[in-house]
Amino acid sequence: MRSTCAPRMLAVVLAGILTADAAEAQGGSLSGRVLADSSSQPLVGVEIVLMATERSVRTDAQGAFRITGLRDGGHPVLVRMPGFAAITDTVLITDGTAVTKDYKLTASVAVLDSVRVSAAGGRLSARMRTFERRRAEGFGRFITAAELRKNEDRSLRALLTRLGGLRFAIYESATFAGMARGGNSMNRLAIPWDPNSPRGCWVQVYVDAIRLYSPLSALPAPNLEHYRVADLEAVEFYQGFATTPAELGGANAPCGTLVLWTREK
Repeated sequence: MRSTCAPRMLAVVLAGILTADAAEAQGGSLSGRVLADSSSQPLVGVEIVLMATERSVRTDAQGAFRITGLRDGGHPVLVRMPGFAAITDTVLITDGTAVTKDYKLTASVAVLDSVRVSAAGGRLSARMRTFERRRAEGFGRFITAAELRKNEDRSLRALLTRLGGLRFAIYESATFAGMARGGNSMNRLAIPWDPNSPRGCWVQVYVDAIRLYSPLSALPAPNLEHYRVADLEAVEFYQGFATTPAELGGANAPCGTLVLWTREK
């Protein structure tokens, strides 16, 4: 007797796929255009990110975009492009409606120091090319090697204080860096197993492109006292998820991101 289990299972799977497709088609949508604030000209390649799901699209040659299949409710939106100040918004979808919104981005001017190249062959290392690329995009705040060399007698906390947007908590012999304002939903203990340690929205930390800490993890926040200015080549700081590049976690960086580049031997 021929088994009917396989055909029935296939039918169930297909029905599930069709149901999901139907739900996607029947969901709400967000569409619109992104323009330059100064000229009202369409901007091509602007990234529109749904921060809760990390879905994203980019604008076309007319500056237009469209995201479909949105569930009812509020959807946090991030609109960003290198060379422009990122903006955030919340779009409310009700009864599967189609929402149309236009956004205007304001150009941000990034004033870069002249790049000193002392390496043989006159080329930057791959690590510093990454740093300079992100510095040119202008989303964050940066400390260059030249500034670090002038301040080797100072603590890292003292230099980071100049950047703004950070608060520091000193506990016993440790110094923790967190978001200066907001981030109440990420109010975590600096040391998860120590109830007496300070609470805060502790900044995500990368060292040489390796993520050492995320506020979403159960690890202790990094102690800034472990890092000497004399050992660093460059520093990047992004104040919240709106400015943190996608390659550094983007929407998963609610408390901002600190990137430390160590000196190359």
